[in-house]
Amino acid sequence: PHEISCAHAVFAPIVTTSFNGPLKYAPEENFDLCSDLPKGFAKGYILVTERGVCPMLEKVEVASKAGAIGVVMVQSDDGQPSRMISHKLDRKGTARVVKIPAVMISKADADHLEHLRALASTSTSTGHELGRDRFRASFG
Repeated sequence: PHEISCAHAVFAPIVTTSFNGPLKYAPEENFDLCSDLPKGFAKGYILVTERGVCPMLEKVEVASKAGAIGVVMVQSDDGQPSRMISHKLDRKGTARVVKIPAVMISKADADHLEHLRALASTSTSTGHELGRDRFRASFG
């Protein structure tokens, strides 16, 4: 298996053992999650998005509202994934948090996931179908 290095979001639950589930990619026209997705779009999925224009916390909030069970954010450059932070406060002045886990992965690891996804979508092999579009990261 391909090892993926992840960086946690400080505004989301910290995953201490594993984080896994079926993947779903944010739609091409809103891949950066700068606007809301249809309700239920990501229900039961770990949503894949990219780092970019909008604040990271807001991207994860958009995914959560669409039913995602987690978020995998892709680093925008060739460097290592960076820890996701936020300085957003709620009305009481408390740091805003989300209830779903979120991690960032490197662009190289995202390219590897996309390659596996392409193989699975063109293959009729049962092995590829069973492993298609799943993400698992282990910690600790």
